[in-house]
Amino acid sequence: MIACIGGTPKDVARWTSEVVEPLEKAIEEGSRGVKFSKKEKRHKRGPFAATAIGVSHGVVRRYRPGNRRLSKGARKFMEGLLSNPAVQCASGFLNHMFYLLFPCRHIRGTSATFARLESALAQELCE
Repeated sequence: MIACIGGTPKDVARWTSEVVEPLEKAIEEGSRGVKFSKKEKRHKRGPFAATAIGVSHGVVRRYRPGNRRLSKGARKFMEGLLSNPAVQCASGFLNHMFYLLFPCRHIRGTSATFARLESALAQELCE
């Protein structure tokens, strides 16, 4: 588990109106069409419904990486969130923060995106 305080973007008012509020609205409106299982409603993350999309490293296919299975409603909701500009902006902020804190780990840990950079940039930064 990693915890860090990343600060806030320079223009907090703009960040709030263009990222936080649209993100909150997208989650609130989109999740109405999702039927969360009992397991997704009661978990260790907190008293709220949660689900995940993408690759699971071990749980899905007997301790082998594999794509998570989602219901049709959950998949539509999660794919909608991932294509939302507010989500992409927030994700970009977090990725940039982690890159600044852990440049070597971040470059090596994002295989598809940074594979081409690893040969020159990672060697220069990390070794």
